[in-house]
Amino acid sequence: MEKINYHYLDGSQLNTFVRTLLSFFNVESMSEGVIKTLAGKLITALDLFAKGFEYDAKNPYTTVLNEKDTLRDKYFIGFKNYLKSFLASDEPTEVDAAEKMLDLIDKHGSDAASLGYAKETTALTGLISELDSECSSELELLGAGTRIERLRTAQADFEEAVNAGITEGAVELPTITKYRPALITAVNKLLNALDSDYDATADETVGSYISRINELITTTMATAKAVKTRRDNQTKESGEENADEPANS
Repeated sequence: MEKINYHYLDGSQLNTFVRTLLSFFNVESMSEGVIKTLAGKLITALDLFAKGFEYDAKNPYTTVLNEKDTLRDKYFIGFKNYLKSFLASDEPTEVDAAEKMLDLIDKHGSDAASLGYAKETTALTGLISELDSECSSELELLGAGTRIERLRTAQADFEEAVNAGITEGAVELPTITKYRPALITAVNKLLNALDSDYDATADETVGSYISRINELITTTMATAKAVKTRRDNQTKESGEENADEPANS
C-alpha cells in the first residue's frame, strides 16, 4: 500500500480522502469479517470528524483564528528574512548578531509558520522569550526591535483569540483536532488489514481495493503537496515583503 503523509492533509482534504476511500466499499453487502468491521469503524470515526469539521466551518472563531495565525506567520517569516539579510553585511558584529538569532529560530523551529496552531504557539513563545533574555543587544544592533514587537503582538493576539473562543463556548478550537487522530487510526487499521489479507490470500477483490486505494493516495498526496507548496510560497512572499520595510517603520 502507498504511504500517506497526513501532515500534508488539512481538514477538508482528509475529509474528502476518507469519503472517497469509503466509496470503494459497499459495507452493508460485504461478508462478515475484519475488513467489514474496520470499514464500519472508519465510517463511525468519519461521522464524528465530519461533525467537528462542519462546526468549525460555521464557527466564527475559526475565521478569526485563521486570520490571526496568518498575521503571526507573516511577521515571523518577515523577522527571519530580515535577519538573513544581515548575513551578507560587511560588519562582522552584524553577521554575528544575525547568526545568533537565526540559531535560536532554528532551535525553536524555523518552519514554525507551517506548524499546527498549538505547536506554532509553543515555538514562537519559546523563541520570543529567549530573544528577550539573550539577544536584547543584538536586536538593538540590527534595528529589529520593532519587528520582534510585531511578532510578539501577533502571537499575543492569537492566544487571546483562542482564550476568547473557549470562554465563549467555542469548544476545543479547532474542533476537528479532537477527532482527527481517531480518524487517522481507523484509516490505517483498515489499510493494514487489507494489506495483510492480500498477503495471506491474494484475493482478487481485496487486490482491486488496494489498487484503487493506491491510486487515490497517489492523487491525494500530489494535490496536497502542491497546495501546501503554494500556501508556503504565498506566506514566504508576504514575509519577504514585510522584511523589505525600513527597520524603523
